[in-house]
Amino acid sequence: MDEAFVHLFEVQLIRGIFRIPDRNGKTLDELPLSNGRVLFTREEMLHIEISGSGHIRERPESTVLIDLISKRRRSGDQWRRATRTVLKTGLGLVYLAHGASGALDPAHDDLRNAILGEPYEGYLLIGEFDLQRWPDLTASLLFDLPGIDIGVRLRYGGLDLIADLTPGPANDAVRSWARDNGYQAMDIAPKFPGRPNR
Repeated sequence: MDEAFVHLFEVQLIRGIFRIPDRNGKTLDELPLSNGRVLFTREEMLHIEISGSGHIRERPESTVLIDLISKRRRSGDQWRRATRTVLKTGLGLVYLAHGASGALDPAHDDLRNAILGEPYEGYLLIGEFDLQRWPDLTASLLFDLPGIDIGVRLRYGGLDLIADLTPGPANDAVRSWARDNGYQAMDIAPKFPGRPNR
């Protein structure tokens, strides 16, 4: 599941732009796309090659929008596994704050099962992506979000993710807070072994 997080398209962009090596010391020089590729030439610079038409749009305010289409398929499954990484981080923070008894509390049984790969229903709040933010990694427990008793926020550079440590669907208070604060609520549907993900 940690590999799913590391291979999120947004994380790959951050790694390439800031020349962050993997555990073997290798940096990412190129990120293949379905409609081209991104080349990382030097720190904080990227070169984009786009093939096909309709992927580049100019705006009146002198900005250009470029569609970068990931080459990965089944990205929903990747987000589900990456969400488990965020949940695992949250449970680790519960352990640091409250010790083993807090992390092993039966109230967290559903959370531990989700982390271990059991099918679960949940959601992930995804903040607006900012490619210019330095890639620090921070994680914190959240107790003040409407509709969430205890949550976890994981930030890696400009990728900002929030997960509820009580698995279940997002309620109206969470969805309203997400809309008001520039987050997208991504639903995580249960995936059962042997069934294709839709």
